This record gives sequence, structure tokens and C-alpha cells, in this order.
Amino acid sequence: MSIPFSYQAFPPLSPEPRLRPIIRVTLKYGDTVQDFDALVDSGSDVTLSYVTLGVPMGLKLNYDDTAKKKIETLTGLPFDHTINGLGKEPVKVCVVPAKLVIYGKEITASIHWIKEDFNSATDFSIVLGQDTIFSLFDIHFSKRQHKFFLNEKVLTPDNSNNPPLQK
Repeated sequence: MSIPFSYQAFPPLSPEPRLRPIIRVTLKYGDTVQDFDALVDSGSDVTLSYVTLGVPMGLKLNYDDTAKKKIETLTGLPFDHTINGLGKEPVKVCVVPAKLVIYGKEITASIHWIKEDFNSATDFSIVLGQDTIFSLFDIHFSKRQHKFFLNEKVLTPDNSNNPPLQK
């Protein structure tokens, strides 16, 4: 089944917003549940959010070494590190798992919590990378239709009408 979503203008209050593949997701952390708009980003290897959004939900940053090691064992990633590709300089993050519900499917995600302030005028609340939404759905982006599609079934190309590739 293919589920269509329309691209949305982002940032919404900008005089020149751009159309982006954005989907509503639910973030569960501890006993707190909150909905966010999230960017579906095929170019991101990891799922990102902001510490300033996670802390009100109960996200902790001051874990002792034993707790950090437990989280690192669970995620397979270092608790504190930096990531590249978001700006000119590496960005400090901590990796703490949380549950995401994406169109009815729940996944425990190793979220890379950015240690910078969230700016709703320029930043996406959550960036869904290859490690989350792309493990739940096949995704088809159609910029010219201003839509993207989540596919629950694994897509396989129908090559019956296509000529063979030239060698």
C-alpha cells in the first residue's frame, strides 16, 4: 500500500518558503508523548532532534559513566560525539534512544540530540534519517508532484516494459 503525503512549505512563516517532505510523527520519551513535524531526509544517515526539545520531555544529559556505557551498548554509538554536515563546523550531540511512531509504526530510534538551541524559524524539529523511517518504509519522492509516498510493501521494479540497460 502506498501512502501519499504532500510536501509542505518550510519555514512556514518565511517570505520564500521551500517545499519539503514533512510528516507528522509522535515522539515518546519516558512517560511523555508529543507530536512533531519531521523532515524525511534521504541524505541523512541518522535521526536528529534538539536537546532543547527533549529536555522538557524528560531527556537527561547528566548520566553517570555506567549509564552512558549502558546507552552506548544499547545504541552501538558513542554517547557524546560530534557529527558533520549540518554546518561549517562539527556539531556536538549526545545519542539517547527514544520511541518514534511514524504512520502507526513504532521504532526505537537512536536519536542524535543536537546540543544547540532549536530555532523554529530555521530548524526542523526532527530529521528522520536512513536509520529510522527508511527501515520501516520504501519511500518515493516526487518533487514535480509535490508529494512523497511511504510504501509498506517492498517495491520491486517492473522491468517488463523497460529495455535492457546498455553495457
